[in-house]
Amino acid sequence: MPTAETDKPQSDNSLRDRPELVSVIIPVRNGAVTLPAQFEALSKQSHPGRWEIVVADDGSTDATRAVCEAWSDRLPSLQVVRVPVQAGPGNARNTGAGSARGALFAFCDADDVVDERWLESMVEACLRHDLVGGVQEESRLNSDAVRASRGARNRRGLGRPLQFLPFAPSSNLAVWSDVFRKLGGMNISYRVAEDVEFSWRAQLAGYALGHAADSIVHYRYRATPKGVARQAFDGGWAATQLYRDFRQAGAQRPSFSTIVRRWAASIARLPLLLVPSHRLASMRLIANNAGKVAASIRYRVLFV
Repeated sequence: MPTAETDKPQSDNSLRDRPELVSVIIPVRNGAVTLPAQFEALSKQSHPGRWEIVVADDGSTDATRAVCEAWSDRLPSLQVVRVPVQAGPGNARNTGAGSARGALFAFCDADDVVDERWLESMVEACLRHDLVGGVQEESRLNSDAVRASRGARNRRGLGRPLQFLPFAPSSNLAVWSDVFRKLGGMNISYRVAEDVEFSWRAQLAGYALGHAADSIVHYRYRATPKGVARQAFDGGWAATQLYRDFRQAGAQRPSFSTIVRRWAASIARLPLLLVPSHRLASMRLIANNAGKVAASIRYRVLFV
């Protein structure tokens, strides 16, 4: 948290100088299949200023490095840094940030595709904010069936989990490097939702979070039963962890009636696991509730 006069956060009305260099940071683990599409999109960015790309390789065993080498002459100052210890995406982002030279960090993911004006819009929004989050668009990279199993992404603003503060999604997040470092980077104890924890911690420290409405990332959902179940379980776990860490600040637990409805729906959906058209949505709800139960036991907090 800022303590000295020179460390005071930017207010929402303050104006930052335009960064001389922006660092785009991409954590990746076995992203050889999806990275080319993201690199192609990054090669078409409209941002007029100087920027670099830092790929944080989180223990890839596929052709990720070969893909990066193949694109090195088509992207600005592309470097690959190896993450020494695999401890989740937050840790990989911290490693990438440690090698980044820019005054502004812009984070995106290896399995998504940024819009042509993504970086330009991010920079513009950050001139008046300490960190910003953009839009996650779900129609381009996901089938109708996969999209039907998920709720629509929030296109009008930033999400507010646990009826608390808004957050910037890590797949579409920009933050000034000095702010990132003063906050100590991402909290690597979080399996997922490290972006929520980081955004909340930043706002509670007095930093201004903004929304870059024109900064669009085409977001890719998990599409396999195993991937959906793992992500949903981790999401339920992280929601419980967030409640434990931020309940004193105002994060809310679901109402009793909401909990009852969710568990009733989970029980009712058990037979639907055998129905292909309902499998992903059913698995997602059941696994999410299971994650909350497991984390409630682990953290000794009631969030089921």
